[in-house]
Formats: sequence, C-alpha cells, structure tokens
Amino acid sequence: LVTGDQRTGIPFVVNSVEDQQYMRVYVTNPSDSEHLALDIAFPFDDFNYGAGKRKLIHDSMKPVYLVLHGLNGGSHEEYVKDLVQRRRAEGSTVVVLIARGMMDTKMSGWNVFHGARTGDADIAARALKKGLTSLAESQRRPRRQVLVGVGYSMGAIVLS
Repeated sequence: LVTGDQRTGIPFVVNSVEDQQYMRVYVTNPSDSEHLALDIAFPFDDFNYGAGKRKLIHDSMKPVYLVLHGLNGGSHEEYVKDLVQRRRAEGSTVVVLIARGMMDTKMSGWNVFHGARTGDADIAARALKKGLTSLAESQRRPRRQVLVGVGYSMGAIVLS
C-alpha cells in the first residue's frame, strides 16, 4: 500500500524540474552584520540568440516573488525550482532567500538559522523594494510592481 507520506514524495521522485539559472547577490543584516544570500532568477526574453543563448530580462509590470524555503531547503529544491520555472515562464522575477548557513553559504558569526528570526526576511524584502523603487526612478516612472511573499513549510511560518 502507498501511504500519504509516499504520495507526497512520489511526484518529486518521478518528475524532475530542470535546474534554474540564478544570480546570487548578498545583502547585509545590519543587526548582526551577517550576509544574506539571495538567488535571483530573471525571466528570459523570447528572442533566440543561437547556441542556446537567451537574454535575461526584468519586466517591471510583472510581480516579483520572494521565496522562503523550508528547514533544509534552498533554491536547488524541486518544489522551489518548480515555482521558479512557472513564474519565469509568466515573465516574473523570482528571488529565493537562502536561510543562514544553508546551501554552503558562509557565516561570520554564530547566529545560524532559526524559525523565530524573521528579520532576515524583512531585510531581504526591504532591499528588494528599495531596488525596485530605484529601478522605477531611473526609468522615470512610479513603482507599481508588487512584491509577493511565498513560503514553504518553515519558510511559510517565518513569512507569516
């Protein structure tokens, strides 16, 4: 018999999502000077440049998604890659906040990830909003872009 646990895991075993292309940037949490890793996945334009080359773009009319993964996750997890792939196909930019110390990110102190610390998500969201506002101002337009929070498991708890 197949249990509920197995039914939850089977889709991730039999269906794989192709790896996504990320640009990693760091922001600093001023409360303890730790660097927070953000993996950013920009959508592609529709033009074929040949040899599999595609240009990364940012559509300022589409939402930007800030993703908080689960306890042992990161941007490499199948459930995160699935969301990233689908939102990029719609033309949105997706940003994954990597929890402290996950995915071999460097740490300078002992303030490792724990679910009671919500400040990292706040710092990441503020940095994204500041960047989006700066981009809008450089294009001489008001910022109307929406920042959408997405959380999985512990990431959803931190986000709430």
